[in-house]
Amino acid sequence: MWRGAARDHAFKTIAQALDLIAAYAPRRFEAVRREFAAVLVYDCGPVLQLGQFNSRLRLCAVNAGYFDAQRAGIADAVIAAGTLIHEAVHGRLARYGYTEDRLRDDRSLLHRVERLCVEAELDVISLLPGSEATQAVYREILRAIPDMYSADAERARNRAAIKEFLRLLGLSRRLSEAEGPTDRPAA
Repeated sequence: MWRGAARDHAFKTIAQALDLIAAYAPRRFEAVRREFAAVLVYDCGPVLQLGQFNSRLRLCAVNAGYFDAQRAGIADAVIAAGTLIHEAVHGRLARYGYTEDRLRDDRSLLHRVERLCVEAELDVISLLPGSEATQAVYREILRAIPDMYSADAERARNRAAIKEFLRLLGLSRRLSEAEGPTDRPAA
């Protein structure tokens, strides 16, 4: 179970993010309120994506594994605000038929939708105080979208996520033992 300072930091970060959006981008804040029935905060480490929108449940899931209680709070709040905005755009697009299933089946559509989401994030982040470094990162993300959402990149992310999940469950060592050494000479 997720307890203590990390959990408290995650919830505080989401609250700060919502406050930032409400103060600096009120129309986007209304969109967040409209699109999400709930926000789920979980911790899966910095392997899985920052957020995910489930159109069937109208649920925004935010991975707090990216938040760092040792870092200045504003950086995490800016990142969380961007994530909430990104997922709210997915929510709006899902209402028009651009659901997770449709995006999974059409890579070219996925690239365009992700570009829209990241552009919306950047629009809001650029309004937030102390966000200059984060803005630079998001500009790089915009340039990298085609590569980030290629089939090879998705497979690599899935493999890394599975390994991290097994590590969190304490099963990674058993899996490595079952696979045996990886430096075997070729036959």
